[in-house]
Amino acid sequence: MEKHQATIGVFFIPPNSEGKGLWSVRADGKGINAIGGQVDPEDIAKGLSLTDVLKREAYEEAGIVAEITDDRPLGIFPNAGIKDVAILYPGRIVSGEPNPSKEAIEHLWMDPYEVRHRAEMYDLSEAEHARGLLSGVGKRQWNMAKTFFLNSFNPEYRLSALYNLAPQPRKSGNKPGTVVIYNGAAYMVIGVKGRWRDPNLVPTEGQFGIVPDWVDNPALKTPPGYEKIIETWNDTGEDMWEHTIIQKI
Repeated sequence: MEKHQATIGVFFIPPNSEGKGLWSVRADGKGINAIGGQVDPEDIAKGLSLTDVLKREAYEEAGIVAEITDDRPLGIFPNAGIKDVAILYPGRIVSGEPNPSKEAIEHLWMDPYEVRHRAEMYDLSEAEHARGLLSGVGKRQWNMAKTFFLNSFNPEYRLSALYNLAPQPRKSGNKPGTVVIYNGAAYMVIGVKGRWRDPNLVPTEGQFGIVPDWVDNPALKTPPGYEKIIETWNDTGEDMWEHTIIQKI
């Protein structure tokens, strides 16, 4: 049986005294990355650990001496098909000031709001104009930023990450109890109506139990106790709709 092969990248986002994180603006114009790089076969042959590679990459990319404060990662982020895996470690800068290199034209200290702003701008721009922007809402760098801030020593940034780095409502399968960003505000998902073919037909039982008999129709008022109803298109190839009930928090 053929063995599955995947490339491994190791990264860290060092905080400053305020709790902002440091990112690199890539020299190839493909947006913003956490500091780090890929583990090469030569690294494995030399017996280097993942954190050894990360410290080397931090110096080459930003001119900083890094300390990885825990061998246990903050998170592991595979791409689709698990052909590429990014590992995010906790760490800090021991010495040196971030400087441009052949890999990064500049470095940015960002808080959760700034991360979100640059990700939204990326989604609105053409790929060739992505320099200085984070690689899209909900993408891997976004999720790494969210993980970093949720583990921050700054409680303000932990809370801000819950609001600013929450995902957008999905087209289907929004789960009650999760936080989503909708029209620039944070909402809690209260429930989801069952899927049906005709949005004018009201089901009596939804995906997560009995739900009120109403549909997302401008002619109808929002049910008492709820602030928003999102009507989303379920693009599974069938003519279905789904209603997500959210409440502002």
